[in-house]
Amino acid sequence: MQKKPAIISDLLEKISSRKVKFSPEWFTMVCIEPFLIVPILMAVLAMQHRNIDYTVVTHPFLIQKLAFPIAETAAVLAIALALWHRRKDWRAIPRSNPVFVLFLFCMVWMLISTCVNGWTECALHGFTPMEETIWMQLGYFVLFFAAALLRDRSVKEAFFQFHVLGSFVLMAAAFVLWHTQTESQLFYDWSPRFSSIYTHFNYYGYYLSLTIPLAAAAFVEEKSRIWQGIYAAAVAANAVALVIDDTSGAWLACIAALIFLLATHFILERKVNFKVLGIVAVFLVFFIATGLSNGLLVKNSSTLVSDVSAIAAAAGTSDQAENADQAENANRVENANRAGTGRWGIWKTTVSYIKENPVFGIGMEGIYQNQLSGVFHTSRPHNEYLQYALFYGIPVSAAYTAGCFGVYLRALRRKGELDPYGHIALTAAFGYLISAFFGNTLFCTTPLFFLFLGIGYGGIPLMEKK
Repeated sequence: MQKKPAIISDLLEKISSRKVKFSPEWFTMVCIEPFLIVPILMAVLAMQHRNIDYTVVTHPFLIQKLAFPIAETAAVLAIALALWHRRKDWRAIPRSNPVFVLFLFCMVWMLISTCVNGWTECALHGFTPMEETIWMQLGYFVLFFAAALLRDRSVKEAFFQFHVLGSFVLMAAAFVLWHTQTESQLFYDWSPRFSSIYTHFNYYGYYLSLTIPLAAAAFVEEKSRIWQGIYAAAVAANAVALVIDDTSGAWLACIAALIFLLATHFILERKVNFKVLGIVAVFLVFFIATGLSNGLLVKNSSTLVSDVSAIAAAAGTSDQAENADQAENANRVENANRAGTGRWGIWKTTVSYIKENPVFGIGMEGIYQNQLSGVFHTSRPHNEYLQYALFYGIPVSAAYTAGCFGVYLRALRRKGELDPYGHIALTAAFGYLISAFFGNTLFCTTPLFFLFLGIGYGGIPLMEKK
């Protein structure tokens, strides 16, 4: 990364310069900005009016009605201009980039599935608190394409910097609103938690699973001492927030992403990078110290061991109790189903419904739309890979998973061409991909993931050198 990194003023100058205006980079900046500005705006409003629930209505309204339409329009224009600039070889892009084909397949099959299952109210307008529509879920892939075609490195760097700076504002909001119960929490009988501008603490965990790996990876690549200090402070502060937030899936995601950062630097450099060890140490010191001080580290570690043991004990047993001997087995199954705050049972139910509807699924928000919440005990599967299969069919889940895997396989195969910005973005996206095993797509965090994944993909030239 450059010694004098782009700051917000540099980004504003870039936007107004003739060099960028009406180029793909200019439209991609417009595409990115709403997802950086809206969370900060929400955090400021929420802190100013701490007794008014801005997070339930205003946040999704701003994303759905303002930010997303602007971002999608800009993304489409960015893609169109980028392809126009590559018009001499654009037909070769799909052949050289099978990930593009897989994600395009996802979009087409999602539309076909929605036609089969019906253009329901939930598909067209979403429902509270998920606030997603079929158009938003299709739009996530459009954001990926726009980010993958982005060439201007200063735009990428400014995106990382703005996101990390914004994390301090969101963390401040989390502390201010910690014991303020929102209307959404009252409606769903949720207790006040450390959730910042989000209506559920898990959602803030998803955000942190992107932010901590991003800050850590950016610290390693950064040359400026000032920005190194900012990134290190972000890792430390957000590690504290991560523990207090108490989302186990996000804990595992951040740890896995930092292991990924260690491993990839060793693969790229063929030696131990002490800057990586240093920033990982910063994370661990603040994570462990906070976890030990409030008792959550011991509590959650014990729960994890207990959940794994319960699942292992129930392996191969039936859910039904037909006699006294089987009653004990049924009890084991019930204990296992409660593992992961009930996720194991939800996943089993999800798989059974996927088996019944393997090709086209049960439709966008099919659990809620078909009044199956009582069967699932939730409105989402709490696993994004299962979610795609349940809503749209196994073909979408398989193509999406293969596409994400293909991004990283391509980076490994062409590691010599991967630029630092791509490496940073792939580290952030990896954290999200791990948290996705335990979470859901969301209007407020999933767009960021697709932007990071796209920037990571674009860290290598689209056309392989001959």
